[in-house]
Amino acid sequence: MFSARLGADLMRHALPFGQAAMSHLPYDFSRTRPSARLASRFEARASSRSVREETMASRLLRTDPDFAALFMRLALGLVFFPHGAQKVLGLFGGYGANATIQYFTKMGLPPWVTVLVMAAEFGGSILLILGFLTRIAAFGIGCV
Repeated sequence: MFSARLGADLMRHALPFGQAAMSHLPYDFSRTRPSARLASRFEARASSRSVREETMASRLLRTDPDFAALFMRLALGLVFFPHGAQKVLGLFGGYGANATIQYFTKMGLPPWVTVLVMAAEFGGSILLILGFLTRIAAFGIGCV
């Protein structure tokens, strides 16, 4: 029975002459269409699913009240803050933004890459500590 149904479905969808190709089968599979009630349920689910779709911005800005995520976010922010402050402000034994750009240029990196690294480390750490745009900040730190 399963192979006959599968064959009928394949013939109905694949062959151009449709019903004539299925005339030799003992059961008329063309009548086994979903009921109107089942179809209306499917349409209701499909329409409610489209209402619940999230935009990219809402996914990026969504927050979760999770203490483990809070702990990891604060730990990562507190670890990267001194590294960014060294490069940008010259704190914690660093040399500041100009010296950092010159040093990275001597290593062969363009100045715009150095600015992105400094922004990711310093700005990303502050954003993580404050809990603002955490997904974007974590992505920036992850790229560094």
